[in-house]
Amino acid sequence: MIVCVVILGLLTIIWFLFGNYKKETFERLPQKGNELKKLYPAACGILITLKKYRLSFSNQGRRKKLERLNVVKDEKETELLFNIRRLSYSIAIIAVTCVLAFLYCISREDMGQIKAYQVKRPAYAENKKQFAFLANGAEVFVEIYPREFSIEETQENFRKAYETLLHRMTGENESLVQVYSNLNLITYLEEYAMKITWMSSNPQIIDTFGTVYNEDFLAGQKETIILTAVFSYMDAECRYEITVEVVEPVLTKEERFVRTLRQIIRENDESTRTDETVAFPEEIDGEKILYEEEQENHTLMLLFLGIITAVVVFPGMDKELDSRMKERKRQMLLDYSEIVSKLNILSGAGMSILKAWERIVKDYEKKTVRESKARRFAYEEMKITYYEIQSGISEGSAYAAFGRRCNIHEYLKLGTLLEQNVKKGSKGLSKMLEDEVVDAFEQRKNIAKKLGEEAGTKLMIPMMIMLAIVMFIVLVPAFTSFNV
Repeated sequence: MIVCVVILGLLTIIWFLFGNYKKETFERLPQKGNELKKLYPAACGILITLKKYRLSFSNQGRRKKLERLNVVKDEKETELLFNIRRLSYSIAIIAVTCVLAFLYCISREDMGQIKAYQVKRPAYAENKKQFAFLANGAEVFVEIYPREFSIEETQENFRKAYETLLHRMTGENESLVQVYSNLNLITYLEEYAMKITWMSSNPQIIDTFGTVYNEDFLAGQKETIILTAVFSYMDAECRYEITVEVVEPVLTKEERFVRTLRQIIRENDESTRTDETVAFPEEIDGEKILYEEEQENHTLMLLFLGIITAVVVFPGMDKELDSRMKERKRQMLLDYSEIVSKLNILSGAGMSILKAWERIVKDYEKKTVRESKARRFAYEEMKITYYEIQSGISEGSAYAAFGRRCNIHEYLKLGTLLEQNVKKGSKGLSKMLEDEVVDAFEQRKNIAKKLGEEAGTKLMIPMMIMLAIVMFIVLVPAFTSFNV
């Protein structure tokens, strides 16, 4: 519980310190993908504070991945937002876990038994107990024996135990001279640590378990039974004879209550068989009913799982980046043949490489607006290159930067090819583009073939399950017909 309070206190302090940090900036972010942006100011404040002490989550490899996935230049700002986002998830997980663990913990009683360097010995009536604890980090198991009575106390306890037994053994009966329901023949009195053995003069009417067989008794019929109780404590024994009179049965209040409760629940169950739940009565004859169930304590496990989940978020989101990078590479390789083919056709029609590049970019922008398609990474990189040239960067440098940003062998080769075309002229460019088109389409076929093989592999498990089902359907009737 203390750990939960400390963690929640720290989170609360962080919230008050950084709750409004760059709040307006984060409010402008889209809701999709930023569901926890209310926590972004606090997460940002934590990261900025850690950076002052030279503790940073910055990573050059991750930064480059984010730059390529988001097609941006300000990779530092993008990485900061990514770290804020995943830190927000961790904060939310830890906060929710601590609240749940705290609420769960306060509902449990303190079970600690070692207090002030002492352990309470088991009472007279209890058995020896085993205690497991840590002492200076070492595991220790010990047995503590219960307290014992002296000889004088034992003799006095026999008398007290007999009086207690007479009071308790009546059960639901008013007295021992008018027994109409089962007796409570106790076999152990905890407060005196005494065992009790019973004998009956007529077990057909009252057995040694206290069960009364008076269902066939007529009105006014009585039977006198002598019950013998033998008390024993360690090596000492004491014997008492108890006379009881059995009469016809009477339904007690508790039996009426239990019978009524069972009847109501049974009726509710039968009348609501199509419902998801069965209603239990809240009261019977104006008496409020309290239902109780035992619950196990899993506070620490819940807290541990929450913290582990929060910690795993960090490397887990890095794995997500790797997966997105693989998807980006696959998409760009699929688009490469199309891009090279368009460049070849347009340059062969008399356009310069720059005009052909512009035409491809403009067509992509129109198509994206018109069909609202998801962006294509390769075309987005081409857009950046085109606008870089428009802003004054030399054409050759822009093509070379295009290849480096894509960071894929085929695009590096294309960027180098176009850069050389700017420097040395367009002689031989058409032939090189044609060869590149052939290679690109061959590569695209290989990629499509690989994707088909992967899809086939994923279908193997469902196919095996279907095969097992078909074999079951065919073989079971066959075996049944032969009485196998």
